[in-house]
Amino acid sequence: MKRKTPLTVADHLEIAAKLRQAGQLLRDVYDHIQPAYRKNSRADSAAWALVRSGCHVDRLRCVLDDDWHELITEAEFKQHGHIYYGGDK
Repeated sequence: MKRKTPLTVADHLEIAAKLRQAGQLLRDVYDHIQPAYRKNSRADSAAWALVRSGCHVDRLRCVLDDDWHELITEAEFKQHGHIYYGGDK
């Protein structure tokens, strides 16, 4: 029997999509800002801090991915796949 988790399948699907977007947006901001400012400028340092904060996003994705796999059945996995890491089945 699967372990009960506080989130539903629908919750996981919504959160996974948002977390994938968040990580990509942080990298996109840095990639846009970085060429315009010299290395070690205040803006470059602040933008790099955004990218580093992505580590927290990755850690949360990992924890929620574990819960996802404990929640779903094999059939649900075949339907949705690895939702926290791009949806690959």
